[in-house]
Amino acid sequence: MAWLIFLLALAASLAALLIAPRLLAPRRASGAKEVRFEAGNPPYGKTRRRMAMQYIVYVYLAVAVESVVGMSIAFYLIDPGSLPEILAAVAAATAVAYITARGHGD
Repeated sequence: MAWLIFLLALAASLAALLIAPRLLAPRRASGAKEVRFEAGNPPYGKTRRRMAMQYIVYVYLAVAVESVVGMSIAFYLIDPGSLPEILAAVAAATAVAYITARGHGD
């Protein structure tokens, strides 16, 4: 029963996240909205070179590994007997992060 309440709360939260911006966001177009920008500053000059994806490993760590650790904590709180599976998932995510970082460590 608790998982059903959790799923309903999750669905309601996701629905609110999708509906609220449509209801609250201004709909009028303006020149400031249409101008492109670079790091918050107006662009100037021609493009000299393409920027490399230097921080892709950090993005991966933030998105994938932290979510695995967060889910692991949640699963442990639900069922403390599942600790070996949780540790295996965290170890696998850490190994993938290490291999990814080693490949992008230019």
